[in-house]
Amino acid sequence: SVLIDVGTRAFRREDRTAWTTLPAGVGIEATVDSGEIVAARMLRLRFFADGSASGGAVVLTDRQRRIAIRIDWLSGRVTVSGGG
Repeated sequence: SVLIDVGTRAFRREDRTAWTTLPAGVGIEATVDSGEIVAARMLRLRFFADGSASGGAVVLTDRQRRIAIRIDWLSGRVTVSGGG
């Protein structure tokens, strides 16, 4: 599982305590199922042993780029689109 704090623009594995903060100027938006909202502005993406996932999308932006990371709930497949 990965926790994303969109308020502080940080993320971490759920089983760890250290957060990684995105560089200044990088924005983050995330969409998950309502059951994966952990707290205000904190979301969780989960990957399961059977290959499935909780599903969702994360979009990273800066002044010139937009990168979308999508997680398919059924297959657990991660796709990345956008960029330069």
